[in-house]
Amino acid sequence: MSESAPRVRDLVQRAASDPAFAEQLLSEPESVASEYNLGPDQIDQIKELAGAGLLQPAVQAHVAPVDVGSGSYY
Repeated sequence: MSESAPRVRDLVQRAASDPAFAEQLLSEPESVASEYNLGPDQIDQIKELAGAGLLQPAVQAHVAPVDVGSGSYY
């Protein structure tokens, strides 16, 4: 993979494992754009998905508390 290619897979993996980063990605995608070689099109796509609420469930799945007492995971 080219060093200048967008690193979307890396970005998604980090967002899935790092709740603070995921929140930053949702609220300020421009702030991570250069680190992951995202262009304006990718930033716009993230904003669209976040604005439509489509990214939030994925983020919440990684930050939701686990209730062990009831046997429920969320």
